[in-house]
Amino acid sequence: MAISDSGGAMSDDLPEWTIMEIPAYLKHLPGSEPVDAYILYIRRGENEEPNLSPEEEEQLIKEQVFESDGFDIDFKQFRCLFNYLPLNFDDNNEYVMEPETTRELMERLSRKSLERYNERKDTKYEFGKAIKANFYPTWAASVMYFITFEVHSIETAEKEGVKTDRGAIERLIYHW
Repeated sequence: MAISDSGGAMSDDLPEWTIMEIPAYLKHLPGSEPVDAYILYIRRGENEEPNLSPEEEEQLIKEQVFESDGFDIDFKQFRCLFNYLPLNFDDNNEYVMEPETTRELMERLSRKSLERYNERKDTKYEFGKAIKANFYPTWAASVMYFITFEVHSIETAEKEGVKTDRGAIERLIYHW
């Protein structure tokens, strides 16, 4: 879960944000994916380590989702397909309406999230770039995104006499 400056869950500070704790679950075994399935661009090869059973993979992804609230999942460890998926910013335009691209959507959602965060927390973070995102389609014809993006701290930069502080990373989520 993203942690706020006050140390509580971000959903405590931003009550309209929905943090849904949806556990990971197995959708398809390797080789049994439907023709129209979204196949991961990050995926363990058939003969690559670790050589885990589907049950072990499912347990591992559940642990990673729980520990990171869906933000940090190492998809290179899996051959199975789960409900959580990595989002390829440059390849998958399935969830956007043209002319917007997936990358533009992630940047727009990140900027909006940061804008709301700055307003509520009286901070002056500047958007840097969208770094990565995971997602899962919900049963309600929507998608839950877990977006990690870089921000620049204007306040820190001003104190240090530096134009931007590129070391600051904030993880905020946007539920659309």
